Amino acid sequence: MGIDYLDMTLRLEERFGVRLHVEDFFEVRLKRKMTLEEIKNYSRENARPDFTAGEVAEAIGNKLRARIGSGDPWTEDEVWRGVQRVVAETVQVEPAKVTRESRLVKDLGFT
Repeated sequence: MGIDYLDMTLRLEERFGVRLHVEDFFEVRLKRKMTLEEIKNYSRENARPDFTAGEVAEAIGNKLRARIGSGDPWTEDEVWRGVQRVVAETVQVEPAKVTRESRLVKDLGFT
């Protein structure tokens, strides 16, 4: 992971009050059904994974739900907007350029 991933992670931890690990992002990716091509790419990416902003938001949501159970004060949209803003700030782009499908490295230039 590069400096942008570290910067983003620290900002997200502060904003949402959770501790994040790269495994949290992998867990999100592995829980969804993957095509054969995605599995091949996943194997190649392991050295430097390229998560989507949506996967990051889902990982945050999972952490929040696990921490506080069913009384989650954050809506899915609030989590997404918070992640979108932090990702945009990290690489200095307009939040509107960050979509759930945006790959952090390939699309947004994370290091």
